[in-house]
Amino acid sequence: MPSETGLDAASDVEIERRFNELRRELLDDRMKPVDWWLAATAVFLTLLGVVAVIAGYVGFRRFRGIEAEARGNVDAARGHAETARGLVGEIKEKHVEAAELVEGLNAQAVSDAPNEADRVAASVQENPQASPIEQAIAAAILLQRRGDIEGAIEKWRAIANVVDGTDNKELEARAWFSVGYLLQEQNNDLESAISAYDKAIQSKPDVVAAYYNRGNAKYELDRYEDAVADYDKAAGLEPNLFATYNNRDNVKNKLGRYE
Repeated sequence: MPSETGLDAASDVEIERRFNELRRELLDDRMKPVDWWLAATAVFLTLLGVVAVIAGYVGFRRFRGIEAEARGNVDAARGHAETARGLVGEIKEKHVEAAELVEGLNAQAVSDAPNEADRVAASVQENPQASPIEQAIAAAILLQRRGDIEGAIEKWRAIANVVDGTDNKELEARAWFSVGYLLQEQNNDLESAISAYDKAIQSKPDVVAAYYNRGNAKYELDRYEDAVADYDKAAGLEPNLFATYNNRDNVKNKLGRYE
């Protein structure tokens, strides 16, 4: 019996079968590129994942390396800090050592103990941490020991001028006392010596030796009453300085004050 196409039923079935086969072939042909792209994408993503894992691993190892390096740098910095603290301690110790060596040292002490003065001056000059003032004191000592009295006087005067106006009144007084002592004992310039002693006493009013030496200078200049006043002051500050009483008695004898 003919179908709607004008063919018999068997022919229609065959046509439909062939049509379906063609459609499947067509779909298969179209799916091949899709499958290829999907496969390629899967491979790419897999490779990308592998690269990411490798990169992560490498980055992690690098991070650990950087962390270890940083830790090493921190440890090294701590070591340097410890070394620096040690050096600072040594510098302070050397500076204190230099300061202690010249503490209380003046021109009269140099004359009284020349060998000790030489040792102190040499030690200070060899000390790289000695301050400029301490180096200047050592230079004044050496100038005096070499007989360059004018040079020593100028060095002590420079020290006094440098510390003038500071809180270091002890050093200022010591410097002016040294100037006075050298002017009196080495140059016999008594008036200039008295002026230097005046400045020493003005800086530090309890310098016993300044009153005593000034009294001696005034005694030599026949300023007997002024000399007695200085000896009285020295005796009041240092009752056990027996030379003060002896010199004061000599002055009072000059004044006829025999009582």
